[in-house]
Amino acid sequence: DYYKESRDVLFGHEQVEVVSTDIKKRPTGAEYVAAEETHHWQLATFEWLGSLRQQFLGTAKERGYDRVFLVDSDLLIDPLCLQSLITCDKSIVSAVFWTQWQPEMPPMPQVWLKHPYGFNARGWQEHEFLQELSNGALVRVYGLGACTLIKSDVLDKVQYHPLLPGLPTGGMWQGEDRSFCIRAERAHVEMYADAWPNVFHCYRPSDEAQIDRMLDVLPALNKSKKPELGDFVSVALESTSEAQLVGHVEHARGKLGKIPFMEEIENKVLELEPGDEALVKVKYPHWHDIVEYRGVSKVIRVRLLGAKYAKRP
Repeated sequence: DYYKESRDVLFGHEQVEVVSTDIKKRPTGAEYVAAEETHHWQLATFEWLGSLRQQFLGTAKERGYDRVFLVDSDLLIDPLCLQSLITCDKSIVSAVFWTQWQPEMPPMPQVWLKHPYGFNARGWQEHEFLQELSNGALVRVYGLGACTLIKSDVLDKVQYHPLLPGLPTGGMWQGEDRSFCIRAERAHVEMYADAWPNVFHCYRPSDEAQIDRMLDVLPALNKSKKPELGDFVSVALESTSEAQLVGHVEHARGKLGKIPFMEEIENKVLELEPGDEALVKVKYPHWHDIVEYRGVSKVIRVRLLGAKYAKRP
């Protein structure tokens, strides 16, 4: 039933092409068991999964698609997830979700800064990194997976299979996603975590009881009307006054009122509905940190990409 609902969502779009491709069957020994405590797998499992993902990348390249969207089968994503990933305009970007990997552990994200799964790295402290993700930020990371959008112009630089040789074979070093991410880093392809979408990870059998409720909750978290102070917002900012910056978009996300917007921009965001944009004239104060901006007026294109309730409705 859930598969049929997903197909119905796709066929609601104007342009949908159903592609038939031969999926490699899971070979003997490539076991994957989702138990209540945790998941269990074999190295052969990742060889098989990596070859499947690589097959999808190859199909996309052959058919001239502009992006590949890979989503694990145990995820529920809100209707605006793909839109958010596309808007990020990054070569590789994953939607962030939080999972209790062990029953006694707090929920943690499926993105990381240091292999195999570290958060104290790249100038970040763990609490800073996790807080940034909690605020719905767009953050550069060095490991990701499970809900990933890949631009076709990097398909010649990255790959899932064959798995990268020479990596440790035990513990959290296993997995086709880590192999993929290390290859991407070595090829100087930046990866980002998009913490804006609403994603539910049906990680253990007991989570299945929440599926019906989450199908209602995930879309309801998105706000379709004007935001209020305290709501979470995702805003794109583009300068139209400087030729060298036209087309360069910066993303600002977090609680409206706590994001360090200039007053003119914050006031305009409060007037917009998700999907709206407006031109805003701002004047930088004479004490601004950037000397050449002091007292200067600029016109900024402001787009409200999305809004979420500060509290669930």
